Amino acid sequence: MRPRRTIELVSFDADQTLFDFERTRREALDALSAHLAAEHGLHLSPDALQAQRDRVASDPVGKGLPLLEQRHMALETLLSNASDKPNAVAAAMDVFKAVRFGRMHLLPGAKTVLRQLSSGYRLAMVTNGNSDPEHTALAGLFDHVLMAERLPYKKPDPAIFEHLFALANVTDPSRVAHVGDSLRLDVAPANAVGAISIWLNASGAQNQSDLVPTAEIRQLTELPEALDALPG
Repeated sequence: MRPRRTIELVSFDADQTLFDFERTRREALDALSAHLAAEHGLHLSPDALQAQRDRVASDPVGKGLPLLEQRHMALETLLSNASDKPNAVAAAMDVFKAVRFGRMHLLPGAKTVLRQLSSGYRLAMVTNGNSDPEHTALAGLFDHVLMAERLPYKKPDPAIFEHLFALANVTDPSRVAHVGDSLRLDVAPANAVGAISIWLNASGAQNQSDLVPTAEIRQLTELPEALDALPG
């Protein structure tokens, strides 16, 4: 497709923008719950398992750790009485990771839209999560992938976008469009650095904040048209 003259890079959030993270995480927690019940007699719901991980994430010790290390710490607590704790934790992590990273469900239109855009724009991903597109059906479509847990800052800190601009040799932020599902984590920092912000509002929620996206779409298939409609 022919790119708009003013846009040279389109960046995307990952979870709930391109990937159905909530579905994948639920399936991974279901598998982990079944494993802990069968192997250790621990009957914990997926919600209880996530709550344990969240407690680790809010603790001063675990707060700054990568997401998988937080999950590992949570399992160490849950399996503290296991006869072979290291191997028990490792086996449980393997079960979780096999589903979490082996069943990366794409949101409708994600692959088609990205392939369409890749013929006219450079593409990037900027995520606070640990969904790596290179291990999914989206492999090879992104010129740059920024995962916050590998950096000293995360969204909504505008510094993560400034880091992207440096990597991509972007000198004019107004020629970058960022697409994401969160007003606070995507629209706000994109606006702050002078980029174009496109809010993926899949649920049709009312924007009750003072954050104003440049454009709003309900599904990814609307994105090419939204980019074409941007003022030149």
